[in-house]
Amino acid sequence: MDFNKIIDRHDTASLKWDFMARYFAEDTHQLLPMWVSDFDFTCPPAVQEALTHRVGHGIFGYSERPQSYFDSLISWLSTRHQLEIKQEWICSIEGVVPGLSLLVQMLSQPGEGVVVQGPYYGSFAKIISLNGRQLLENPLYEDPATGYQMDFAHLEMLFRTERPPLMILCNPHNPTGRCWSVQELEQLLTLCETYDVTLLSDEIWADLLLPGEQFTSVLHLGERWHSRVISATSASKTFGLSTLRI
Repeated sequence: MDFNKIIDRHDTASLKWDFMARYFAEDTHQLLPMWVSDFDFTCPPAVQEALTHRVGHGIFGYSERPQSYFDSLISWLSTRHQLEIKQEWICSIEGVVPGLSLLVQMLSQPGEGVVVQGPYYGSFAKIISLNGRQLLENPLYEDPATGYQMDFAHLEMLFRTERPPLMILCNPHNPTGRCWSVQELEQLLTLCETYDVTLLSDEIWADLLLPGEQFTSVLHLGERWHSRVISATSASKTFGLSTLRI
């Protein structure tokens, strides 16, 4: 990939380039959107070649995921993150946010609370409130020496008093970039176990880390926690595939 090649995305129905007029009155051609989740590089040549081959077939009927789909995902997680998963753990849906929304519907009741840690991705609040659940905030605090940290005392208070069935974790955290350590995740899961909370871990940023950060999935921590955690991930952030919904 040529990261120095400048590609003009105007007039391509791009949300970040063509729809800025929704938010700004100025001439949007003079503005530079500084997005991270929608970068301006082409996706990998292998992806383009696979899409070209598929489009060349010309028929887009109902399809199923072949074994190579599962093999590729399992291999990527193993080689990239030293994470061994089983095929029967994989449940595919068209995006992390729709998946989290469905899980909120499945694993909680209207009026119940769902915990999120601010600052957080705005869609977390939407899928909680639009599904008639209560948004419970457990804000991170910023330590001058070590950066953003979880407020476990406040979190335990929320668990004890509000009795939420669910918590949404972002790991690596968007927008701070923090990767939660094994110790932090174990402390978090111990609280979830004590108060019977299921942890939904949005791990979509796992392949794009800040220098010095190391990603640990909730699935890295062993089978003891597997009945209490769900890991959500996608290739969309890593390879710039958000529109494809694959």
